[in-house]
Amino acid sequence: MHFNKINTVCFLKVVTAFLIVFMFYVNRISAQNNTRKAEQLWIDYYPTFILSDRLQISGDGGFRIMFEDNMWERFYIRPTACYRLNSLWKIEGALGLFYFIYDQKIDRLEITPWQGVRLNWPNIKALRFTNTVRLEERNSFLIDDNWSSNFDLRIRYRMAPRYRFKPNKKGGIWSIPAYIELFIPANDLSNEFFHNRNREAIGVGYNPSNKWNYNLMFIRQKSRSGPDVDFGIASYVLQLQIRTRWDFKD
Repeated sequence: MHFNKINTVCFLKVVTAFLIVFMFYVNRISAQNNTRKAEQLWIDYYPTFILSDRLQISGDGGFRIMFEDNMWERFYIRPTACYRLNSLWKIEGALGLFYFIYDQKIDRLEITPWQGVRLNWPNIKALRFTNTVRLEERNSFLIDDNWSSNFDLRIRYRMAPRYRFKPNKKGGIWSIPAYIELFIPANDLSNEFFHNRNREAIGVGYNPSNKWNYNLMFIRQKSRSGPDVDFGIASYVLQLQIRTRWDFKD
C-alpha cells in the first residue's frame, strides 16, 4: 500500500486540528441540548488470531469506569469468530460477558451473543472505511437474591474511516481512526440499563509493526447509565486500545 510521506510536525498539526474541531462539536451539541456530562475511561485489548485465509478468531476484553456520584466499573470479555467471504465482505459472531460493579447499587451481569456482517468499502488509497451491522441479544441479570432479569434486542451500525500514513521511512505507520455508531432498539428498551443512542469518536493510531497497534480515542456518546436515569447525558470517554495480530496460517 502507498502511504503519503509527510513530516512529524505536519502530522501533529493535523491531529491537533481534528481534536479541536471534535471538542468544539461535542461542547456545542451539549450546550444546545442542555445535556449533563459524565466522564469515562476505557482500557481495552483486542487480540486477533489468523487461522486461515478466511477464518480468524478475535475478540476484546478490558476495563471501563465512569467517574460521577453513582460510579460504576465494568469488566468484560467478548470472544469473536470471523469468516471472510471475499475481499470486501465478512460475517461475524460473538459472545459477550460483562460484569458491572456499582458503588451504590446492586451489581449486574450481562450475557450478550451477537451476529453481524462487515463491509470493507470504500477504499481510496490510504483512506479506508469499514461498515458493520450487528444484531445483539442482551440478557441482563441483577446480582441479588431474586436474580431478576431483562432481555433487550438492538441493532448497531458503525461506519469507521481510517487514514494511514508513514511520516518517515524508518518509523512505524501512523493513522487517524474515527467512527460514527448508531444504536437502534428492536424492542421496548424502557427498562434497559445502558441505553446508547449514538457515539462519535476520533483518535490517533500507531503501528510499530504488523503485530502491534495502539489507538488513543476520544469518544462522545449519548446514553444513560441506569433505568432510573434520563437520556440527557453526554458521556466523554478517553479510550486506550491495544491490538495484537498473530498469524497461524501454514
